[in-house]
Amino acid sequence: MAIETSAATSSAASFVATVLREEILTSGLAEGERLLQDATASRFGVSQMVVREAFQELLYAGFLVAEPRRGVRVAQLDPMSAEETTVLRSLLEPCLFNAAIPQMTDDDFERADAILDSIDSGETIDEKLFLSASFHDLLYARANRERFAGVVRQLRASFDRYLRLPIVDEAFARRSRLEHEEILACCREQRAADGAVLLREHILSTGAMIVSYLKSRT
Repeated sequence: MAIETSAATSSAASFVATVLREEILTSGLAEGERLLQDATASRFGVSQMVVREAFQELLYAGFLVAEPRRGVRVAQLDPMSAEETTVLRSLLEPCLFNAAIPQMTDDDFERADAILDSIDSGETIDEKLFLSASFHDLLYARANRERFAGVVRQLRASFDRYLRLPIVDEAFARRSRLEHEEILACCREQRAADGAVLLREHILSTGAMIVSYLKSRT
């Protein structure tokens, strides 16, 4: 797989990072697997500078971890990291939610309903996770706090790997749908405080289930 050498370094690095991220998410790259800078550069037909930038992006997002004098490896799915991300999300996302709800429109509510229906009919885990992220993005969009929202998106992106664990089954999907509907009802009724509580509980309960599973497999 080659990339045009005339492409901007940042664009090439973003492409490499995107491919590696997808391979990590789909277990094409296993937990703990080492990634060598020169081998990765050769694989994609790019310079090592491009690979370093791609690795930095994935390190920042929590997909890779650095090891002194040994390069980088795919981050392990561990309960401490899952719990930390869950707590951060539970603190930050309700703040965005509270700021956005007074600004939401009927069109936003209709779009949110359509997204929830699409999640139910989604055929792959990738599609379902993308739509779920879209639902949350829509809930926060009217807050108009892009820097804040960017941090939240980064946390959710790093949590995607955990949502692909085998415990995320049909029972989880049904419960998640019900919780999403309850949160959306609060939006419609302008009950931001109640909705924020439900959102926080939704995030914490999902995180607790994942943390419990990870602890049980060690």
